[in-house]
Amino acid sequence: MGIKFFGQFLIEKGVITRKQLLEAVEYQKNVNIKLGTLAIDKSLMNHEQVSEVIELQKKENKFFGELAVEKGYLTKETLDDLLHQQKSDRVYLGEALVEKNFLNLKELEMNLNDYKDTQEKDMQIMMDALKNISDIKHMDIMLSVTLSLFRRIVDLSGKIGGCQKTHINQRNLHFSVRQKLKEEINGYYILSFSKEIFYSISTKMLKTHIEEVDDISIDAVKEFVNIVIGHICASLSTKGIVVSAEPPEFFDLEKDGKDAAEKDIEVDDLSIVPIVVPDETLEFTFLSL
Repeated sequence: MGIKFFGQFLIEKGVITRKQLLEAVEYQKNVNIKLGTLAIDKSLMNHEQVSEVIELQKKENKFFGELAVEKGYLTKETLDDLLHQQKSDRVYLGEALVEKNFLNLKELEMNLNDYKDTQEKDMQIMMDALKNISDIKHMDIMLSVTLSLFRRIVDLSGKIGGCQKTHINQRNLHFSVRQKLKEEINGYYILSFSKEIFYSISTKMLKTHIEEVDDISIDAVKEFVNIVIGHICASLSTKGIVVSAEPPEFFDLEKDGKDAAEKDIEVDDLSIVPIVVPDETLEFTFLSL
């Protein structure tokens, strides 16, 4: 039981191999065009404008097209045309697997139906667990903002797993960033991740390929968490909830210990939720004081 991506589901069933999945995903990346790239290709925006909108997405939790219209780079009509073309040209994983001859159409349909049935049941179990195990107010906002910005800024897909009281798989977690929230919500927001997720975040933030942990990449990851917290505070403020945050702290879990981010904190409640991405797990924790 657990939230899985379709590709993971197929691998576990023995329908495809990991190598075949990677080939299909790479095919998807080459075929599917991002909205900004499509806007440049249609001469509706230039590179500088696209880059500006991408940077704005770090400050405002909005879609690329929505911000491009607000900036006056696209009209509502041209955005609708771009979205229609992007959707009509989009290749999904199942289509990519068929195109690569790893599955036929009958196998795809059968496995998609099995996958949907399994995930619906597991999602209901996990949502029930989230409601029952966590009495932290506004956990849904913290989770949805975290997942949304992870998808948009880091450009990796992710799904929310089940809330629990113990860490999911600490041996795969290498770093943590925590920020203290105070005023009407009092506690510590902690994001923990593997080295690969660390490199993905810092690469996107710095716009250059990162393969090492140094002060610059650490600051980039801290800034990502700072952006997430800023959006969480802004979302809560729309509900009349005042929340502020202290500066982020970084922990190397291999050097400092797996529980380093929770040391010296007297905890009233602990809620942990995995954000599952293909082959990796990002772990969200909130320590209520």
